Amino acid sequence: MAKVSVIIPTHNRWQLLMKAVSSVLNQTMTDWELIISDDGSTDETPMVAHDLALQHANVFLVRSEKNRGVAWAIRQGMEAATAKRFAFLSDDDEYRPTYLETLGAALDANPDYDMVYAGVWVEYWDAIFGGRAGQANEMPLAYPEELPYRNVVWGFMANRSMYDALGGWPTRFKIANDWDFFLTAYASGMRLLRITDPLYVYRYWIGGHTYTARRLQLDESDQIMELFRQGLMDVRVGVTHGR
Repeated sequence: MAKVSVIIPTHNRWQLLMKAVSSVLNQTMTDWELIISDDGSTDETPMVAHDLALQHANVFLVRSEKNRGVAWAIRQGMEAATAKRFAFLSDDDEYRPTYLETLGAALDANPDYDMVYAGVWVEYWDAIFGGRAGQANEMPLAYPEELPYRNVVWGFMANRSMYDALGGWPTRFKIANDWDFFLTAYASGMRLLRITDPLYVYRYWIGGHTYTARRLQLDESDQIMELFRQGLMDVRVGVTHGR
């Protein structure tokens, strides 16, 4: 059994998907499985993902015929995952080579924590959100205590027990589902470890969900903060923390 399952949800982005997968294949840690979760793609994505699975014994493809959104694609991928830890990678982002090794070692050294998240390196492919095309810089990394006000997690690795205790990946929000998951974990008393190494590469570009669905993301963010203020994100998971 692999030590960590990496889930890549994807939809109609086969060229970007190949770059994301390559960043997993080039990890210094090799004890992983990669699950490409295709969310009803209608382009060459299924064929490319199928070929990657044929070429690499630890790469697998799961596919939905219908496009249901990234949250459902994540759940679909997790249903096929077999490792005791999991990590996600957006199909337009990448891991730096030591990502899995560093985050795995951090969890090994801190068994009382449920999840570890890493620093992020931001690349601007287009002039949006105050950046300029070609700009690249390290993003200041916030602490878990800031989660009630904004999503501070980009790249992470977590114990499968955490995922199961929280009832799986939430699907009530289309864009901000990751913040929904992390804030629910935080509100439920789970422990999130912060390491500052900028090991996750995040892209700002005009085709990314952060840009194309910006209004929806902001609306969902407001809803998440209101749920937290009302005390509705604490699932009282109890003793399932850690390994």
